[in-house]
Amino acid sequence: LEASPLAHASRLRRPERKLVAMTLCLAGVCRSGNAIAFAFDERMTTIESAADTFSKGARIHPSWVLLLAGEDVGAAGFVYDRLKRQLLGKTALALREVLDEVSKAHSRAFLEDVARHLLPPDVTYQEFKRDPGQVPDHDAIQCQMDRARHGCDFLLAGFDDRGLPHVVRLAAREMPENLDTLGYGALGSGQIVADHYLKLSKYSRELSGREAAYH
Repeated sequence: LEASPLAHASRLRRPERKLVAMTLCLAGVCRSGNAIAFAFDERMTTIESAADTFSKGARIHPSWVLLLAGEDVGAAGFVYDRLKRQLLGKTALALREVLDEVSKAHSRAFLEDVARHLLPPDVTYQEFKRDPGQVPDHDAIQCQMDRARHGCDFLLAGFDDRGLPHVVRLAAREMPENLDTLGYGALGSGQIVADHYLKLSKYSRELSGREAAYH
């Protein structure tokens, strides 16, 4: 029984305020469907540190931009490089074509680049899957591969071969989520807050580019 609620006031310590790292990538159709506004941070955060050295958005085609977020984005550079080689020289593309290329680039980057960096020099990916008992530290390597395969989400936005704008969220282990009806999409640890805010603030594709960027 305390004599007074203030009895321990002098011994109480004020809780420390901690900053929590947050990733947020946004894409919103604006100017009556004639433009798309993008906003994303460029901070790469790890358990040890954070550095402003990693871009989370890239133009993979003259009409398409791919944004990314996730717990393990190690394969992202390989995905970007492959998509640019495949798409930058092509003319207008349908949405399905771009989605297929993103899917293939992610799979190939994983198989050919990520696996090569994780596996022993004398073991191919096919051998690793076929005879796991012959690969030292198989389970640990498989765990790292799963993180690389499923640790990165994408937000694709651009204009198709008919000039129509699209925003599609590509989350790991999920089917592509077409956000054309909303006209905007968010990605990253701040996604839920951003989605709610844009909905409550009645985001509209009729906004100007400047209004959309600062909405």
